[in-house]
Amino acid sequence: MPFDGLAISHLVRELNQQLAGQRIEKIYQPERDQLTLVIRQKRGSSHLIISINQRWARMYISRERGENPAQPTAFCMLLRKHLEGAKILGFVQQDFDRIVWLKVAALNDLMEWQEKVLVCEFTGKNANVVLIDPHKNIIVDGMKRYGHELSSHREVHPGVEYVPPPSQDKLNPTTCDYSMFYQSLWSDSNHSSTISTALFRTLKGFSPVTCRELCSLAGIEPDSPVGECGDYELSNLFFNIIPTLISETNPTLVEGANGPEEFFSFIPVRPENKNLVSYDSLNLAMDTFYNQRLAQIRFESLRANISRNIKTLLDKAYRKLFFQEGDLEQAQKSEILKVYGELLTAYGYQIPKGQSKVILPNFDGLGETEIELQPHLTPQQNAQRYFKQYAKAKKARNRLEELIAYNRQDIRYLESIQVSLDKASTIEEIEEIIDELEEQGFARPKTRSRSRPAASSPRRFMSTDGLCIWVGKNNRQNEALTLKTSRKTDLWLHAQGYAGAHVILELPPSVASIDEVPVSSLEEAAILAGYYSRGKDAEKVAVDYTFRSQVKKPRGSRPGMVIYDNYWTVFINPSDPRLPAILKTAAD
Repeated sequence: MPFDGLAISHLVRELNQQLAGQRIEKIYQPERDQLTLVIRQKRGSSHLIISINQRWARMYISRERGENPAQPTAFCMLLRKHLEGAKILGFVQQDFDRIVWLKVAALNDLMEWQEKVLVCEFTGKNANVVLIDPHKNIIVDGMKRYGHELSSHREVHPGVEYVPPPSQDKLNPTTCDYSMFYQSLWSDSNHSSTISTALFRTLKGFSPVTCRELCSLAGIEPDSPVGECGDYELSNLFFNIIPTLISETNPTLVEGANGPEEFFSFIPVRPENKNLVSYDSLNLAMDTFYNQRLAQIRFESLRANISRNIKTLLDKAYRKLFFQEGDLEQAQKSEILKVYGELLTAYGYQIPKGQSKVILPNFDGLGETEIELQPHLTPQQNAQRYFKQYAKAKKARNRLEELIAYNRQDIRYLESIQVSLDKASTIEEIEEIIDELEEQGFARPKTRSRSRPAASSPRRFMSTDGLCIWVGKNNRQNEALTLKTSRKTDLWLHAQGYAGAHVILELPPSVASIDEVPVSSLEEAAILAGYYSRGKDAEKVAVDYTFRSQVKKPRGSRPGMVIYDNYWTVFINPSDPRLPAILKTAAD
């Protein structure tokens, strides 16, 4: 995202207008690479976010309070000592670069006002926040400390002279003249470059995204070679487009189907299938952008982590089931051991001791059976040995059948969790799933830094006949929807043979039999049952449906696990053409 020198120049103007002369009340460090400065104002407090995250470096006033860690870092404690209670003198951008000096006046140990500077360097992987004494140009401390073993240019340690990040050897667009701009663009290093790349290499404070927008606003194809751009195009860029972008602030968000995708301090060329949303201030635009984008990233990251853990648990359960079924197959062959014992008992009087094997006729008179013997045992003792082996194998078989049933139940449960996870749309829904996993012993309980959110509500859709269709979002919700919320006269649906959501079709009291259920509503509810199941990618899915009164929960079973009888089955395509129209009827 273009948090470049251009955006910072506009941001600094706003920060000076809103925060200059105000006092720093509190300082937090909620993340390893982020600070929150609570600034007291006449009407409440503002939260200034300063982040040096390599990908999401940013600085703006946020409406979110954020969390305050119970244990502050050493750097946070140092900033509290030096800056809490300090008066903000102003924000200064350095040479149109991604460096901002936050100048403050704070009381020292002698209760004398002393100027200090919090240097905020938003320079990619080398970004840092450094507190310095501007009179001596000495570092008090930095968020990231390092020496010459990591950087040959400078070191960041307390008591060391402050050295700014290395210069990029680019032109400052606010101070250079046209001849310098023209000659730099036409230099040998840019001879084979596109015009947008050449602009990025020439001008300080403009990101690659901004440079492409500069070209588009000037009517130049961003990928055009520099050699195709003459004096007319370049002079238009230098004298019209660039000064306008620097002097005028028009905060704008570019929004796609999944929310904001870019923010600009100017109005960009509208991309295809995107919307441009204007804001009154750049701070507000950035706050909206980062809150939504970072929330989406946290959501995707959390879902990916849980999904990976579920996959690991499922793979382990699948392997266990494979070996258990193999052991059961071997145990089921133990019936022959009983036959051996019975034959030896019946014909033992004919068998002398000391033989290693014997061939005896079968009881049905059809054929004979060869039996291995232990020579040092009598025929009766050999018979007892086979009976003991049979009893042991039978016991193992019974135990294996129990373990296989239990393991299959876990597999169905974990598969249902995966379905819920795939369909989750908010962090709160994922946290409900995590709580359920912890409760069922599939995840280690973690200490929560804040109270858990209120339980979410099931999805609600409307059929073409005006009937409500409820779809559970997770196993707990499935169970509550089916066994507590719904009426016994409602219709219950579930994809046959697949883990998935419980679906309830609310029926009016006038419906007395299954023949009176509207066919279109039944089919639409079945389509949703197939779509919100593990079989959503199949061409045809069988969906069972019955009255809610026929659904029961086995004692001791996992959340969402039920049994049912007296049901009917309908076959549907989860990708039915009617699905988009059904999904559009979703209500909050």
